[in-house]
Amino acid sequence: MRRAKLAVPVCLLLAAAMAAPAASVTYSFQAEVPSNSGPMPGSFELMVPDFVTGSPMSQFTGTDFTSCSAPGTGTCTAEFYVGPSPISGLANDVGFGNDVCCFIYFFPDSSFTSPGTHTADPFHSAGNATLTVRVSDAPEPSTLGLAVVYLTLVAFGLWNRRSRKRLTF
Repeated sequence: MRRAKLAVPVCLLLAAAMAAPAASVTYSFQAEVPSNSGPMPGSFELMVPDFVTGSPMSQFTGTDFTSCSAPGTGTCTAEFYVGPSPISGLANDVGFGNDVCCFIYFFPDSSFTSPGTHTADPFHSAGNATLTVRVSDAPEPSTLGLAVVYLTLVAFGLWNRRSRKRLTF
């Protein structure tokens, strides 16, 4: 009987320990976008569940972004290309703009999958640009729920054991 009572909390504890935390990746892009009246600022912030690895391209538009500001009119777009570029030879580039126009910014290898701030190659890119990659680890809600259930069962077991001892006197 005692083993059966311990089985439930042990199983819950193992399930909570095995649940992996969910990570999200935030890409913050800042660029000088060429225009007829000179370079204009453009930017976007994109939060995705995992690194953009594309094969070979991943495209994001409009509501995919946390925020997006591209000069001109139309829906903001960003295209992440992974793999050697025939233009620059670099492995990653971001096409950024709107429905009307898109400019390309080339970043060093593994920029899309390495946290930190990466600078675009100014020789091959449409202008100066930086891409900041941040990873945030947060436990899944199920992990927290399992922990609460487990602690509740442990507390109930201790209370139950204590109340039984009082009755046996």
